[in-house]
Amino acid sequence: MKLCLLRIIFLLVLLLHTPSCITAKKDGGKGSGPTPGKNKKEQISPLSKTALPEFPPAVYASVTVAASAALPSILYTFRDVITEQGKDIAPFVPFRRWQVLNTFIFLFNRWAGKRPGRMDMKQPRAEASQKKEVARFFTPAGWAFRIWIPIFIGETIFVFYQALPINYIKNKDFLAMLSPFWIAAIGFQSIWTFCARPWAVENGYGWIQAALLVLTGVALSGVHKVMTSQPHTLVGDLNILDFIVAQIPLSLHFGWMMAAGLVSVNGVLARTPLTIRAKHLFSDASVVVATVIGVVVAAKRTDPVVAFALSWALAGLADDKAWEKLKSTVAFARLQSSAKLAKRCSNILALTIVGLTIEKAFEFWFHHSYADALPAQS
Repeated sequence: MKLCLLRIIFLLVLLLHTPSCITAKKDGGKGSGPTPGKNKKEQISPLSKTALPEFPPAVYASVTVAASAALPSILYTFRDVITEQGKDIAPFVPFRRWQVLNTFIFLFNRWAGKRPGRMDMKQPRAEASQKKEVARFFTPAGWAFRIWIPIFIGETIFVFYQALPINYIKNKDFLAMLSPFWIAAIGFQSIWTFCARPWAVENGYGWIQAALLVLTGVALSGVHKVMTSQPHTLVGDLNILDFIVAQIPLSLHFGWMMAAGLVSVNGVLARTPLTIRAKHLFSDASVVVATVIGVVVAAKRTDPVVAFALSWALAGLADDKAWEKLKSTVAFARLQSSAKLAKRCSNILALTIVGLTIEKAFEFWFHHSYADALPAQS
């Protein structure tokens, strides 16, 4: 039955993640470039549009802050209603409330993430590159951001899995318990997509982006704590399928968001009138903070996946491509020292991954081989 469920989920994921370039090739033949003979107006990318109505930046900032403040309050107030077990929404609706809410917030996030005009999309990024560059430290090389591919695919599988209307899924307490934290995390991330735009960055509201990413990490920490606390572990009521489908993608997301929060905070700092030296020192301090938090959280919760996400981010930071734009404004020796620090810290986290993987494997093997033979503790 589990194998059948995995096959169904995998097919649905493939449908959701079918590359849009396939349809583009059908329409445009060989190339993806502009078709000869079309005027410039027709060739303008839709990403150059903001996709948001025109309002003063202060209005957007107020709405964003209000929504971010209201979300955790609402979830805390209704947490018992959200996580209620043993009862479907209605006799003709065979789902728990948390299943529906988890699915809704995920789909809303996917919709919000596809709205054009964000600063991390191609057209706005190209337009921003034509403006005056700022000395931005603590930004991993572009390849490091490909970690979003397994995160998105893994969390799509997780959402399908937790939404299956069968008792095997609906009676899993850990899925109900992590739901308020998951809804908060994806909610904050959805709000972030509406403020990661020129209206915020160019009008002094970039701190809102940083705050939302930090809040996303805090909420995902709650998700992670539920999955790594007894009895919701591999030696408790979590089985291998739960670990692969739920814990791995959510832990990967949690670890990456810790790094993303620091990237965003450093990005805000880059736009301040602080000296290059101050920004450089803050970047190095961020590397150390990421390493310490990664080692402590991963070791305390026995989860190598979190350490992997942070090690990956710091490896991207140690790459020469991460510092390429700073070579003309920052001394090479300073960049080299930061790259070496990031590489050492990435290696520390890599050693943590190895140690925790061995510990987790031994713990799982011992529990399933000898736990039943040990006398029960009173």
